[in-house]
Amino acid sequence: MSESRISDVPSAGSIRTETTGSNGGWIERLLAPLFVIGLGAGFRLLWLMFTNFTQEDAFITFRFAQQIVRGNGFVYNIGERVYGTTTPLFTLLLAGWLQLSQGDIISGARTVDLIAAVGAMVFVWLTLRRIGAPPWQPVFVLVILAVSTRLWVFDTQGMEMPLVILFLSASWWMFSQNKAGWAGALAGAMLWTRIDVALWPACMVVIALSSGRKREALQIGLWTTLVYLPWLVFAGIYFGSPIPYTAIAKYVAYVAFDHTPLTTHALIILRALRPFFIDLPIPGAGILLSLATVAIAIWQGLRLRTTPTYLVLLVFAVVEAVRLILTRATSFAHYSVPTLWGFLVLFGAGLATLWSGRKSLAPVARRAYPLALLFVLVVGLVQGVMAAFRTQDTQVFRHELALKAIGLWLRENTPEQATVLLEPLGYIGYYSDRHMFDEVGLVTPQIVALKRKQLAAPAYIEALTPDYYLIHCDDVLRWFKDQEDETAFFRRNYTHVATFNPVAFDPTDVYEDPSYAAFARNACYEVWGIVTR
Repeated sequence: MSESRISDVPSAGSIRTETTGSNGGWIERLLAPLFVIGLGAGFRLLWLMFTNFTQEDAFITFRFAQQIVRGNGFVYNIGERVYGTTTPLFTLLLAGWLQLSQGDIISGARTVDLIAAVGAMVFVWLTLRRIGAPPWQPVFVLVILAVSTRLWVFDTQGMEMPLVILFLSASWWMFSQNKAGWAGALAGAMLWTRIDVALWPACMVVIALSSGRKREALQIGLWTTLVYLPWLVFAGIYFGSPIPYTAIAKYVAYVAFDHTPLTTHALIILRALRPFFIDLPIPGAGILLSLATVAIAIWQGLRLRTTPTYLVLLVFAVVEAVRLILTRATSFAHYSVPTLWGFLVLFGAGLATLWSGRKSLAPVARRAYPLALLFVLVVGLVQGVMAAFRTQDTQVFRHELALKAIGLWLRENTPEQATVLLEPLGYIGYYSDRHMFDEVGLVTPQIVALKRKQLAAPAYIEALTPDYYLIHCDDVLRWFKDQEDETAFFRRNYTHVATFNPVAFDPTDVYEDPSYAAFARNACYEVWGIVTR
């Protein structure tokens, strides 16, 4: 793979590129960064050991991997070629893990995620060293990435986002080294992991073009395309379309009929762009932290806008945030991870710049700055501990005692050919090993067609007549009380067969704590079975 130069570097590796900075001592150049990276890995392991959390949607990918290993093909339901995952590379890696180790797929996903999370921090460190950042700047950035409780969640939940960030940060490193071909190839691998991060290679191409380097831009675009093209061809032949069906299903389910103002979606994204969970009895505390994070990140990016490596990250972070808002793609928190990562890198660099210039501040401000940093860090970590308890409760009561338990119950108490209609597709679909119809339509095109007509769950039941239907406990009461006409078919043909209610949720009660009510409701399900054919 031939390489071309992106920045003005007389000879790669021999001269500081793009910005000037002191070499610094071995502590800040080597020891401190490695210690912080190790600390970040340790925090993630502690989070994982305490919460044991695996995201619901991860099990959709797990089932695709399982079907591949069984020889059933790249499918969710046997015989149905629906492109129901947006992460083919992660799926194939997990299939390889199962094939080679015959081990637990959750362990495989966590192993890949932790390696990717640590690898991403290493590439950030290498990139900042490469472009001649001041000696303590990489340490500030790595501290933010290491202690960000929001990143802990996304790096340990068994999904593909850590792998996305690994490829993003690795291609950023190659971009900083003037290796346009490798930057494009790694971006192509990132698209194998998630196609919706396509703005990253596009931003690299634009920045290369704006620097007057058409050849480098061409190389990035060419290698991105060449690496991703085999999957596009396979998906077009195998599934009938290179477009993930999940994208279509989620658009119809969450966007097509969403008329909320864009300001609402902008607020959701803004809340996602902060390093910590903030749930304080101080009005606007979380928003203030988000605003400070974004403001300092943009300020730092604009300061160094003549540095292509910084500029590409700033442009991507801003444009990706705008894309999420304009497309109303705010339903799932993990969609915001790439732009959060970009802002956090710039935010950490900005904090380092402010730290290095604190001597020019007034005495009060000079003393207040480190105290403010320490206060936010302590509060963020305390809030992270509180979030860990909430996450553990979600894992135990919703995921294990409700969803996993339902899946195992279906596996033990229903025929192998049974069909199930439900909304939470992950745990139940994986552990039940039954044919699934999902209410979002991720693997069920028939439901997407019904959603386009703005029909709801009762219509899905009548159209598909599944053997079993999963419903929230309070939805049963609402259906029978307020939706008699719409649920007539359901009430005539289905009967209650099981209830899973590990926290004793009472649908008739009015809870004082809305957050607890939502938590309890999400752990309470009833299984209804068909009585006539």
